[in-house]
Amino acid sequence: MIRDCAVCGERYTAQNSRSTYCSDRCRKRNQRSGATTVTSLEPKPGPLVTVTARHLSLANALDTPAGQLALLLAWAMESPYESGSGVAALSKELTRVMQIIEGEQVTRDPLDELQARRVRNGRCGLASAVASSRQKLNEYPTTSGDPEGNAGF
Repeated sequence: MIRDCAVCGERYTAQNSRSTYCSDRCRKRNQRSGATTVTSLEPKPGPLVTVTARHLSLANALDTPAGQLALLLAWAMESPYESGSGVAALSKELTRVMQIIEGEQVTRDPLDELQARRVRNGRCGLASAVASSRQKLNEYPTTSGDPEGNAGF
């Protein structure tokens, strides 16, 4: 494997894939100078980001807010720190954004429909809690001297 020395720039044959210097002399020179070799910390785009960017470019939507959102979602899906359920949610959102970009009708998820129905009927966690707390407040006795109906609060 042919490489360029990080100190002197000379081409050398690396014996190891982690090799950075052509000789011990250059390695020591770099160590004594206090300089550090710079390695790129910027992640390289994976296949999903590449395909998404190409698709957005063909649709002339790469520089639109929706296009940038799609790229951000693709980057997040390729993150090694994302859980399986997180990737599933990101995938669902990326599909929805891409449908919007392509001008397709956005397909609704049956689970979203179920959630909306539960909210309308008051059987959803938060909606049900709010409804029951309102009912309890309406049943709470008020004092006759308080014109706003605050029962001693």
